[in-house]
Amino acid sequence: MAGDTQLVREFQSGDRDAFAKLVERYQNYVCSL
Repeated sequence: MAGDTQLVREFQSGDRDAFAKLVERYQNYVCSL
């Protein structure tokens, strides 16, 4: 499993799947704020 930092780097390089993984990982946390 890729770490958050790696996923951010991949997203910044244009990898939309990396962004989707970050959203999936944190969506419940963010929505509960």
